[in-house]
Amino acid sequence: MWGILFALTNVAFRAFFVGITRTRLLGYSAAIMAVVNVGLDYLLIFGNFGFPEMGIGGAALASVIAEAVSALFFIIATLTNRENRKYCIFKLPKFNWEIITKTWNISVFIMLQNFVSIAAWFLFFIVIEQTGEHPLAISNIVRSIYMLLMIHIWSFSSSVNTLVSNAIGEGNTSHVMHIINKVNKLSIVITVLVLAIALCIPDLLIRIYTENESLIRDARPVLFVVIGALIPLSLAINWFSGVSGTANTKMALLIETATIVFYLSFVFIVAIVMKASLPVIWTSEFVYTIVLGLFSYLYLKFGKWRGKEI
Repeated sequence: MWGILFALTNVAFRAFFVGITRTRLLGYSAAIMAVVNVGLDYLLIFGNFGFPEMGIGGAALASVIAEAVSALFFIIATLTNRENRKYCIFKLPKFNWEIITKTWNISVFIMLQNFVSIAAWFLFFIVIEQTGEHPLAISNIVRSIYMLLMIHIWSFSSSVNTLVSNAIGEGNTSHVMHIINKVNKLSIVITVLVLAIALCIPDLLIRIYTENESLIRDARPVLFVVIGALIPLSLAINWFSGVSGTANTKMALLIETATIVFYLSFVFIVAIVMKASLPVIWTSEFVYTIVLGLFSYLYLKFGKWRGKEI
């Protein structure tokens, strides 16, 4: 619970450094936090090198300390760099209702969008649970691997959001689609590389989570389905982040909500009505990706966002 204070501090710093496009510091912070967390886990969970053996409590304490060290790194990095200091983020500004209102009008729809997205995953797994314990176990494994394989996609997505906002803020709205297309090319190249590696070692990826041969055998075709979904996702998510980058987060919420309706309807039909196999159910990722990408692209191509100020 105490780690929440440091975690929220880190989230704010990450948003700040992404916003000013100094993302290298995020890599340093993540590396420091990982080393501290794993190192303290080894010492505090098992009581090595004279440290108290705290079990699961040691893991919690290690996480809190790691978050605190990361926050301290961000503070030092900001104070010791002239480029970062010019933003005066440690100086309490005057109370400004206009800024608060603008921030709220943007962020409230992002909060709702994230809620809709997480709720969709929750409902998806409720549906999977109705098909049996074995499919649920497979789906949890595949979802974890899916998240791992998507790391670079989310990174490019975050970059699109920042670059689009900066371009519009500078008055260069004509550059927006060019920026997204350029990032899409980079994202596709990395995605194809990740896809090729994953296709070569599917069993090795699954064995990270289980040694059960039955689960490994049945999870393999499901994993192939989600690996295939990475290609369209690497494009769709950048178009969607481009929508958020225009600061029209209300439209982003509408697009996400409409996409989730299509997605969950497909899941319900194939899983409950048709009682299809698990790989077929997981093709819902293609439905989600295609609909999300289509709506986002159409908005960027024909929507009224070019005159918007950020």
